[in-house]
Amino acid sequence: MECRSSTHYLDQILCHPESLLYCFGLLMHYLSSFHCLFCHGYEERGVASIGVLAIDLMAQVPQITNGYARNALQFSDDVTVYTNGSESVHAAMTSLLSTTAKAIKIDNRPIVRLVKGEKDAEVGIQFEDGSEIMHGFLVHGPRNEMDLDFAMDLNLEKMPSGGELKVSPPFNETTEPGCFAAGDIGSMGKIVIAGLAYGAFSAMGVVKQLQGY
Repeated sequence: MECRSSTHYLDQILCHPESLLYCFGLLMHYLSSFHCLFCHGYEERGVASIGVLAIDLMAQVPQITNGYARNALQFSDDVTVYTNGSESVHAAMTSLLSTTAKAIKIDNRPIVRLVKGEKDAEVGIQFEDGSEIMHGFLVHGPRNEMDLDFAMDLNLEKMPSGGELKVSPPFNETTEPGCFAAGDIGSMGKIVIAGLAYGAFSAMGVVKQLQGY
């Protein structure tokens, strides 16, 4: 039985030169754009407004953006989702957010760049039409790729996405008996509280095998 962790993100796709966030670099991304509102955002609660970027992965899976936008309401009453000129994403978000108790705005203007504000996590969005708006912080879950090179050494199968290991619920045992994977490495839902739950279930699976029941 082997216990191994893989928490290194190989590539933050948003940091290539054509990206909206390239000018930020990794450090600036974490200072002003939060990828998980269970991990970040509380310290900035009460900001005047929050922007949610529905681009890249969050444009391809609008349900993810829906969750982020609703989560953001706990920190500000003024939340706007930016769909960056995509009519299809704009339509999908309009439908998904129609049931929120508090109104969430949707802005479809194309974005040209982001500019760091002077205070705390403050960041400005500049649009193609020349206008600009400032937010207390941004929310965006970037596409990422995990380092799973070791999976081949252990003969572990991956999920169809190729970005996570294939596991069997509820104990998250991989395709190799006696090898368990918990947290981001075994789930497409990379959320802190989910990772904690998966870890607890994996621990139960390990104990069951070690004690033979």
